Amino acid sequence: MFYASISATECCTVLSSFSSGNRSGCGCIFIDTTEEKFEVYEMSTIPISKEGFAKIKKELDSLKRERPGVIKAIKEAREEGDLKENGGYHAARERQGMMEAKINYIESRIPHFNIIDLATLGGSKIIFGATVVLEDIETGDTKIYTIMGPDESDFKKGIISIESPVGQALLGKEEGDEALVNAPRGKIEYGIVSVTFKGHVS
Repeated sequence: MFYASISATECCTVLSSFSSGNRSGCGCIFIDTTEEKFEVYEMSTIPISKEGFAKIKKELDSLKRERPGVIKAIKEAREEGDLKENGGYHAARERQGMMEAKINYIESRIPHFNIIDLATLGGSKIIFGATVVLEDIETGDTKIYTIMGPDESDFKKGIISIESPVGQALLGKEEGDEALVNAPRGKIEYGIVSVTFKGHVS
């Protein structure tokens, strides 16, 4: 689930890039405050880029191809006799457990993925797929982040999850706005220097 201060048109435009295009089913929830009008939308699905989905699908296919070999290794190790002292058997069983857990994890998420073509995104507001230049108002340090889904986040590469504290604080903001982030070292106030859409994962 994530929230963003974007318009109904923007929300449904993003959703229609990976769904059937029926805007009436986009799941937008709009709220007006007494101080200013802003929109909030809720999603029960997981946003992911086309590239990210292809990578995950490739990993799943690779794990499934590995299954027969692991099963064979377990069978052969079991035939060697005493399992208590059989290192090969325990290693194969451990590998099988990790492999099946990963397969189950991926397969449980796939039905919830909303696959988004990054090349179709744009605009002035920060949404999924945006690359944002931030300036720490207190220190003057700058950071560059690309907002992606939780399955594609890679902090070392500057790719952060839309569900992270920074991602949540930035959603719906525009160039010139400020965002307050609740970080482990305390609240950090950022100024938004620029918002761009590269059309691909960094």
